[in-house]
Amino acid sequence: MNRSAWAARYRQLGRDAAFLLLSGPLSLLAFYLVVPLTALGVVTTIIWVGLLLLIIDLSIAGGFANIARLAVARVDGREPVPGGYLEPEPGASARRRLFRRLRDPQRWMDLLWAVIYFPVSLITWIISVVWLALAVAGLLAPIADITLDLVLDPAVGQRQGTGSSSGPAAGAVLGHRFPTSPAASSSP
Repeated sequence: MNRSAWAARYRQLGRDAAFLLLSGPLSLLAFYLVVPLTALGVVTTIIWVGLLLLIIDLSIAGGFANIARLAVARVDGREPVPGGYLEPEPGASARRRLFRRLRDPQRWMDLLWAVIYFPVSLITWIISVVWLALAVAGLLAPIADITLDLVLDPAVGQRQGTGSSSGPAAGAVLGHRFPTSPAASSSP
């Protein structure tokens, strides 16, 4: 494989990781805005305030769905696909255009997406974060191992010429008290 193929793979890896890491907080925010507004809108529909809340709720869900469509298009490298929303009737009043959103099936699909996407995104987000943390921990494990050997065993540092009698100082930093007798500091 040549360098440009590897560079393209790394760029795609960065886009994929950014998508996965940002999808969790985005779906969480969408879920926490959409679900309570939906419940409040349904409950207060009897006094007509709920219809306005549902219109606002459907608009918020549509906004989050559009953001997700843009994010998916960016990861795939394609043009974003717009939602198939109903077009407003020409010459219709503002009230009629507002209530048309309640009859728009795409807006209700966006609302359903916001509710279903949250648990799916939560699972994939947790897997992504754990996977990336384990990868970083795996890369840094040798450095941590060497550092802990130097800090916890002062004789290793003296043998390698990197330490003085820093046993008690290292113990004070870590909250431990190490023995300082000659038998404890001598090693084979």
